[in-house]
Amino acid sequence: MWARALGLAAVCAALSGWMTPARAAFVSGVEHFSGTTIDTATWQAYPGPSDLSQNDGLTIDTRFSPPTTPRAADLTTQVATVGIGASVSVTASIEQRTSNGNTPSLSVFLTTNDNGASTPTGNDSHWLALVSTSTIIQDLVGGNGGGSGHILRSTPQPLNETYTFQIERLTQTSARFKIFDSTNALLVSNIETFTGVPDNLYVSLQTSSMQGNFQTVTISSLVPEPGTMSAAAWVMVLIARRQRR
Repeated sequence: MWARALGLAAVCAALSGWMTPARAAFVSGVEHFSGTTIDTATWQAYPGPSDLSQNDGLTIDTRFSPPTTPRAADLTTQVATVGIGASVSVTASIEQRTSNGNTPSLSVFLTTNDNGASTPTGNDSHWLALVSTSTIIQDLVGGNGGGSGHILRSTPQPLNETYTFQIERLTQTSARFKIFDSTNALLVSNIETFTGVPDNLYVSLQTSSMQGNFQTVTISSLVPEPGTMSAAAWVMVLIARRQRR
């Protein structure tokens, strides 16, 4: 009996080790950006690593001075997605804003990531977003460079104050957008409806013309990869076979 149990434990451990890379830096659904190196197996950067740094938190610095062209930079999950019935919560603060006529913003997206790391997330075909600017915070539903939504707060996020931005996938055609302050008090909640948005969307963190810091990303449930499901199925088959012996 003990030999069988140990055998099954070894199989499960081996498969567990094989499945772990699918979640990469997410541990129990949470990314803390621990350490000083961005996990490129978990995240992909646009336009590259020069605007991003990690030191027990992710900093995206896209401040600029004229005549430099305004720019955006983002970091998007490679594997982890948010499906129907799941949510993403991101804790983030704005450290500095560029004051040069451009509208600086810090954004949390759920996106199709059609374009990978070749263009900013806003150019993907479908996305949902919470956007914190120098004057307002709004939700947006859009794609291909444009979107529409509602102003959730007519006052800006204070500098260096951590807010939690949450997007919940309610149904195929609706999502709830929430903002919490640094004490975790709910500031606002709003539901948007839409059509044509795929079930599973990647998480993308972005700043434009500002320096923002992202502390944690929490996904309520990670959508399993097909390979992960197959491995779990094999474990069940092996257990069933051993029980019959």
